[in-house]
Amino acid sequence: MSEVAQLVMCRMGKRFEAHPTTAGLDTYMDLRAEDGTMGALLLWKAGNSNKAAVKMGDYEDRQRGVMRRVATNRKYDIPQPASALKEAKAVVVVNGVLVEASSTPNLAADELGAAATIMLRSRERGQESVFGGVFFFADETSADAFLASDAWTKAKADACWSDIVVERYEAVSGVVAPSA
Repeated sequence: MSEVAQLVMCRMGKRFEAHPTTAGLDTYMDLRAEDGTMGALLLWKAGNSNKAAVKMGDYEDRQRGVMRRVATNRKYDIPQPASALKEAKAVVVVNGVLVEASSTPNLAADELGAAATIMLRSRERGQESVFGGVFFFADETSADAFLASDAWTKAKADACWSDIVVERYEAVSGVVAPSA
């Protein structure tokens, strides 16, 4: 089970790369934003979130050439176990600011129609109250249905969070799970 998620988006015309045998890298997926910008979702594991974050930081330090391509680099703890990832063609990332730290919106994958989901909590200094999820869909139609659903409308309207941002991506490559 992954402990840290990293969502990187590159500068226009650039592409992110990570070798599947990178130490601590559990899962890698290439993404394309609606404007054509390339990026990647990386899931890290190493026993706990702090050790996974160290592996992630080690990768960033060793791969400075790759990191120069990056426009945004967001890092999240994964507070709940991730459901199994399937072949995803569409990815929706949702972030919001928790109004009350003791409660979170209901973003259960089965209620929202996602094939799989990963819950997120920001590990960036000053953004500890940012909460959200990554939702994986078999196709764009399923992602559209998710965003139009009553369950998503209810989750968005939940008073426990605000400043909700929704980002849609096309999964350019399937999920790559490194071999031991």
